[in-house]
Amino acid sequence: MAEPFPPSRMPIVYALIVVNLIVYVGMVGAFGRLSFSPRMLYVAGAGWSEQPLSEAPWRLITSAFIHVTPGHIISNMITLLFWGRQTEYRFGSVTFLVIYLLCALGSGVCSQLLLTHAVFAGASGAIAGVLGLMVILAFVGDPAIEWSYIGGNLVVNAVLAYIYPVNWIAHLSGLMCGIILGGVVVCFLKRPLSWQKIAPSTAVPLSSGVEAGPMAQRAPPVSFLDADTLYERLRKLAELRDKGILTEEEFVQQKTRLLNQ
Repeated sequence: MAEPFPPSRMPIVYALIVVNLIVYVGMVGAFGRLSFSPRMLYVAGAGWSEQPLSEAPWRLITSAFIHVTPGHIISNMITLLFWGRQTEYRFGSVTFLVIYLLCALGSGVCSQLLLTHAVFAGASGAIAGVLGLMVILAFVGDPAIEWSYIGGNLVVNAVLAYIYPVNWIAHLSGLMCGIILGGVVVCFLKRPLSWQKIAPSTAVPLSSGVEAGPMAQRAPPVSFLDADTLYERLRKLAELRDKGILTEEEFVQQKTRLLNQ
C-alpha cells in the first residue's frame, strides 16, 4: 500500500493535520491541561446533542477539529495521514477537501440528532469518510487499493472501538457519507482519479512494456506515460499477480517502477 507521495501531492492532508494540531495546542494553552472536560470542549467549539441546530450550526464543523486527549488527536492524525495519502492524490485536492468537510458535516448532523446528552468532538467522522473513498477506489479497481487493506483497517478500528469509548454514530455516518460522495464523484461527475491526472508536462518517456519474468507481456511503445497508459499497465500488473505469474514482491517492484517514472 505504501506509495511515495511527496507533500506537494497531498497539501490538504498536511494542512488539515497542521490545523488540528494548532487547535489542540491552543486549547492546551488556554485551559492549561492536556485532556479536556465536556464543558471545556463545548467552550472550544465542540457539538452538544441537546442544543438546537439553529442556535450554533457552525459547531457541526468546528467539532471536527477539536480533540479530547493526546491519544485522541495522535491516533486521528496518523490515520488521516495514511488514509489521506491514498485518496487526495487520486480525487484531487479540492475534491478531497470538499468531501472531507461534507463528511465532517454529515457525521456532525447525525451525532447531533441521534446522540443524547452528549458533547461530541473529533475528526473521526470526517476521517471515516476518507476510508469510504478508499472503498470506492477498491470497488472501481484501483490497483493500489486492496480490499484486504480496507478490511484490516476496519477490524483494527472495531477492536479499538471496543476497548475505548468512541462515537460510533459519527464513524458509521462519516463512512457512509464518504462512500456516497465518492460514488457520486466517480460515477456521475466522472472526476479523473490518480492515473488520469498525469499531465504531459510531468510525464516521462516510456517505451518498454510491463515485465513479467519468463512470460513477459509488452505493451506497444508510447512516447509519454499518459493517463490511460498508466492505468492500463497497472491493471495488467494486478492481473498478472492475481494469476500467479507475478509474485507479490515482483508486483510491488513493477508498480513502484511505473509510478516513479
